[in-house]
Amino acid sequence: VDQALLAKGFHIVTGPVGSAFELKDWDATYAYLAGQGFAKKLAMEGTGGAGDVYAWAIANPDKVSCIYAENPCMHSTVAKVQPLDNLAPLAQAKVSLMHVCGSLDPWFKDNTLEVEKRYKKLGGKIEVIVKKGVGHYPLAPDDPAPVVDFITRVTT
Repeated sequence: VDQALLAKGFHIVTGPVGSAFELKDWDATYAYLAGQGFAKKLAMEGTGGAGDVYAWAIANPDKVSCIYAENPCMHSTVAKVQPLDNLAPLAQAKVSLMHVCGSLDPWFKDNTLEVEKRYKKLGGKIEVIVKKGVGHYPLAPDDPAPVVDFITRVTT
């Protein structure tokens, strides 16, 4: 997906990661990049432990156009309220979501399907691509085109 986005002119930036970061570290990264002329509304991506991506987006919904996640776990180490229980700010800001998940992924039912149900109830838009018979790995979709089309559509 990232290679296909790069080919379309997108920039891929990895924000702060690891157990010691805080949301303020993501705030500083955003402020620096926005100050350098990068997009003011981000297309965010998370794989596996995507809960922290969601946490920053929930705290800054006006700065996010979409979230793309692969087999996400909706647990965050930095959020006061877990993202699964706090999707309303994203729905109100009309942040589009897309998840690509293996049907056998252990987090699929309790995370992605629950996000889908709750987000739609809040009036949010979410697309879910299910990889039948696949577990947690490999994460990326077989064909990146639907993801690239989604991100391109909601960021332009």
